[in-house]
Amino acid sequence: MPQSSDITVAADIGVQAEAIVGQRGGRPIFEGLSFAAHSGDFLVFCGPNGIGKTTLLYTLIGLSELIDGHLSISHDDCLFLGHGDGLKGELTVAQNLAFWIGVFGGEIPDSDQWPFDIQKILDREVRHLSSGQRQKVALASVIFGGRKIWILDEPTTGLDASSAAEFCQWAQEHCDKSGIVIATTHMAFEYKRGQTLDLASFAITR
Repeated sequence: MPQSSDITVAADIGVQAEAIVGQRGGRPIFEGLSFAAHSGDFLVFCGPNGIGKTTLLYTLIGLSELIDGHLSISHDDCLFLGHGDGLKGELTVAQNLAFWIGVFGGEIPDSDQWPFDIQKILDREVRHLSSGQRQKVALASVIFGGRKIWILDEPTTGLDASSAAEFCQWAQEHCDKSGIVIATTHMAFEYKRGQTLDLASFAITR
């Protein structure tokens, strides 16, 4: 088990991993993984189900302990979106966005600045939304959350091709403003500066 010194706060580099070994349920599932994400980077981890993509993101945000290696990251700069969107069904879209963007320390945009035409459903209760609409609301809270590092688990899940492309445009704008995006996916991201790493190359199969 790593000591506290194995996780430090990043400075100029947003996220840096050196030969990290990740675990799920106490069993190592990937090893020897090294990467660095600087300001402006979009880093995508791909691979089949069960290979450890979600576990890697949990490791980055501190929900899963390292077995070995060194990780440098500032958790105060991170915003994580997993498979659970965290939205309250009995609240409206506007109320959910106000809550989460407030928690993250961001600012509510003007009505015409919302992504995915969300301004058209702001008064609707979340329980009446489709899964794709819920994902759009969750992504909107990320986009305006005001955090430098986005850590996203399959963010385009449930989105149609047009909405997925729009998300990539927002992510590009975030990176153009010195933000960082780290995401997992089963599908390709159309991003001009994106770097893709196949986690299968670091999987422990023994």
